[in-house]
Amino acid sequence: MRALCLMMTCGALAWAQTGYTYDINGRRVEGPRAVSGKLDGGSYKVESARSINGRVTALERVEERVIEQDGSRRVVERFIRRYDPNGNPGQTEKVRIEERKNPDGATATETLTWREDINGRLQLAERARGETRPAGDAVRSDLSIERPSPNGAFETVEKRSTTERKTTQGVRQETVTWRRDAGGRFNEALRQVTERTEQNGRATENQAEYEPGPAGRLELTSQTVSRSLKNADGSERTELDVYRVWAPGRP
Repeated sequence: MRALCLMMTCGALAWAQTGYTYDINGRRVEGPRAVSGKLDGGSYKVESARSINGRVTALERVEERVIEQDGSRRVVERFIRRYDPNGNPGQTEKVRIEERKNPDGATATETLTWREDINGRLQLAERARGETRPAGDAVRSDLSIERPSPNGAFETVEKRSTTERKTTQGVRQETVTWRRDAGGRFNEALRQVTERTEQNGRATENQAEYEPGPAGRLELTSQTVSRSLKNADGSERTELDVYRVWAPGRP
């Protein structure tokens, strides 16, 4: 097991998050850190980490702005800039998210993603369409993801279905992901089950992931347990335990 402890401090205009993990010798070392803040009409987040020479270098910068909004429609534009281990700018990504509320209570979302090619031009690389609607005592969300095929036409490569229900202790969410194989068939590739509870200021989230094993059946491959506690001064402490299956039957 590896443990990751996060310490968060919140400010009026920005907040910082620093992560800690453990090296192979069990020593506690500083992990990635993140700083968030406000921009005119939007927000930003910068993730950084300490390099092998001891300098803190940026890993990723995300800027997000709302460019259109009315009673039933909202459009968000997001720019993502990634950096190499030396802090030099790398690939830029642009994401446009359009959300529409329908009269029947459903919410439709379309996400377009452009990525830089080797010449620095932004090319449309992914299109995702989703819909969220009430379904009895639950909320169901369906998502389809399209990417360019070898002939340049967009085709569906992945589908996801999420069902969320309230329980007596909190919320239970289950997400199933299907991916297209070489023959064009969709097969279940991942199942995620998340349970969230909150009591006396302490929030707990337990997420389990299942993937196909050697026999083709879904098997538990990882589990993440997050525990958050709000302090009297308004700060929040989160402890995260991550379990992985390193070998068959050995978490």
